Amino acid sequence: IEETESPGLQHRSEARAYIDEFCCFAIDELQNPASRYSAFVEPGDRTTTTGESRVTPSHDQRLPQLPTYHLTDHNCGVTLMNIGFAPSNIKKIADLMLSCYAPMSGW
Repeated sequence: IEETESPGLQHRSEARAYIDEFCCFAIDELQNPASRYSAFVEPGDRTTTTGESRVTPSHDQRLPQLPTYHLTDHNCGVTLMNIGFAPSNIKKIADLMLSCYAPMSGW
């Protein structure tokens, strides 16, 4: 019997690659003196600020259902949310993001 990776596992590993790349980008930005960003917030409320070193998290740690990562500069920044690959999550998350960010952006 030939073993192959299931489509679900493939999507998870692709999503993990995007998250890992975003985390590396965020830490590089915090180490760059010319960067406008001042903090990187990861699941578990783990915050790394400019000038701090970051311990690489274990991939075995338990993550929330929809983990989010925030690269911030006070009231603005970039947020990456892993919504998985369930189509029903997309509408829920879009509504949630709109309700959270619309008041701040003046929409």
